[in-house]
Amino acid sequence: MAEPLVGPGQVPVRVRVRVRVAGLQPVDCKVRADGTPFARSVTFPLIPGNEFPGVVDGVGEGVTEFSAGDELLGFGLFGCYAEYVVVPADQIVSKPPSMP
Repeated sequence: MAEPLVGPGQVPVRVRVRVRVAGLQPVDCKVRADGTPFARSVTFPLIPGNEFPGVVDGVGEGVTEFSAGDELLGFGLFGCYAEYVVVPADQIVSKPPSMP
């Protein structure tokens, strides 16, 4: 799959994250079994995964609360079983320092 990019003009503003670990939920198992969660149609090939911890790798135009190197936790509807994800900045939060 092509590496996702963050760039100017993306709305909402986006952040690119180097994913460290992908969370596995029952919905991901359903998708892998050819299910259609959330009453949405699913088109294959599809990268499953909805949650991730990672490190900011790049920020889009207008992102001020995160910068490269920040550790975070995030959500994206599918696509998170990947090395990199590009998600809206409002779908991530800073990782608490006490969290391993």
